[in-house]
Amino acid sequence: MQLRNQLTERKKEVDKYRDASRDAKAWISLQTDKYSQFGGGAGAPTHDAAGKELSKSVAKALAKSMSKQDALHKEYTEKLAKDSAFFTKLQAALAEVEAEIKKLES
Repeated sequence: MQLRNQLTERKKEVDKYRDASRDAKAWISLQTDKYSQFGGGAGAPTHDAAGKELSKSVAKALAKSMSKQDALHKEYTEKLAKDSAFFTKLQAALAEVEAEIKKLES
């Protein structure tokens, strides 16, 4: 069971830093299924997918999400600056746990 927990944690970490590889503007601009127009502060969405202007509460929540994404991106770039292979190592650690589980299951 401990390996399953390790697997879950490694997957979360890899997913977190995969998403963190994009700054907030790039991250939000990929969400074209949710937003049709961008250009608010820091490239924030201004209209939903149907073309309707976003409410102030939605815009505020998006600004908060984008700020969180920028902080995560900063953490990611700092880790890369310290160790350029950091993400590759995370992926390798995940692959090792997956291989260990597969080995035990066969």
